Amino acid sequence: MKQALFDAYFGEAKNVSDKDVLLEAVHAVGLDAAEAEQVLDSDRFADIVRADEAKWQQAGISSVPAFVINGRYLISGAQERTIWCRRCARLSGRTLRAPQPRSRCDAGRRPTA
Repeated sequence: MKQALFDAYFGEAKNVSDKDVLLEAVHAVGLDAAEAEQVLDSDRFADIVRADEAKWQQAGISSVPAFVINGRYLISGAQERTIWCRRCARLSGRTLRAPQPRSRCDAGRRPTA
């Protein structure tokens, strides 16, 4: 479902808050369209969604992307690969040595000329 919504929004520039677009995505992934329409027309999951929103807002998340690691560490915003490597190393208790020609973070990456 997530991929169908991404495709609709980023690939087809559709408004994913539009009910018809949502139902197209539901149909595309083979979910029950009638049940999905009932959910969209009701407040069936509103309390659960609002509670989740409040939980993450209280944790300091106000935008996307936001990453919560082990339920404790928040990394906000899109970050460069090197920033991720440093933060993950710090969180794991490791230290990164001086820059190396091919670190683990570079694995699988093609050298640039």
